[in-house]
Amino acid sequence: MVDDSRAIRPSFGGPMRRSLLCAVFALSILFVPQLRADGVDLFTYQVGNTSIQWQLDASPIPSWFSPGYAFSIYNVPYTLNGVADTGSVIFLDFTTHNGGVTIVSDTTHHEVLEAYFAMLYSGSENAPTFLLGTFNLSDAFNQNPTGGWSAATLSITAVPEPSSLLFLGTGLAGLAGAIRRKVRQ
Repeated sequence: MVDDSRAIRPSFGGPMRRSLLCAVFALSILFVPQLRADGVDLFTYQVGNTSIQWQLDASPIPSWFSPGYAFSIYNVPYTLNGVADTGSVIFLDFTTHNGGVTIVSDTTHHEVLEAYFAMLYSGSENAPTFLLGTFNLSDAFNQNPTGGWSAATLSITAVPEPSSLLFLGTGLAGLAGAIRRKVRQ
């Protein structure tokens, strides 16, 4: 019998292990903030004391659309100052309507939001993708005391995806393990 216990085997320890852990950690830091959460975006609209929040897919399939004009998504759950309702959310094209968004309540069939002058999506009306950021809008529904349109803001942010948080946690755990091992030596 041949004793192969002394055979040369590739080692996965020392500098190679540290390099791999550092690479995994660096990748998790670089790519996790850019991942879109299962394609879900959070919309937060603020005008005066009025706050409206809703969530939509980052690249939704419109319930209705008109090329170069607008698209709509029906039955969207939203909260208006903490009170839950559902409604139709209509996004307007910038070239024909100066951009904007409107929400019509399914309960009252009245507009609860009507704001203009910001393009909120890219792509066509039949395949839109929402832009992330904070947008300044002019609110036509909540007029200011002088009868003009009120200044409003709409923030669109990506909702963190559980798998990307798991990826970040794995990278941090690997780094903690490497540091712990280094301290013991």
